[in-house]
Amino acid sequence: MNPLPVFADNTLTIGGVAVSTELLVVLIAIVLAVGSRLVRTLTVHQQKMAEIFNRPQPQNSQEVQAMRQELELLKSTVSQQALLIESLTTQQRQLAESVKPGEGLAQRLKTE
Repeated sequence: MNPLPVFADNTLTIGGVAVSTELLVVLIAIVLAVGSRLVRTLTVHQQKMAEIFNRPQPQNSQEVQAMRQELELLKSTVSQQALLIESLTTQQRQLAESVKPGEGLAQRLKTE
């Protein structure tokens, strides 16, 4: 492996491009500074997430009980609404079947 040629004017040729060694040092310092902060941030985040996942969860807390009651109320409401929708659908189907073919709206309104 050939070492990178360094010239007398403190330039370095990398892939045919002359780069100042001072610029290269500055770029490396910036990458290391940003990289180390990024690694630190990710490490702190990972530690916090591990703490959250490993924290014992209260099983009978008031908040959990309140959420369970709210969930039961929601289930009940959805059930009632599903039954009402089914009832309305049945009524609509019966009304549609009671309409005679060819009978106009005016004729239906007069007979009722």
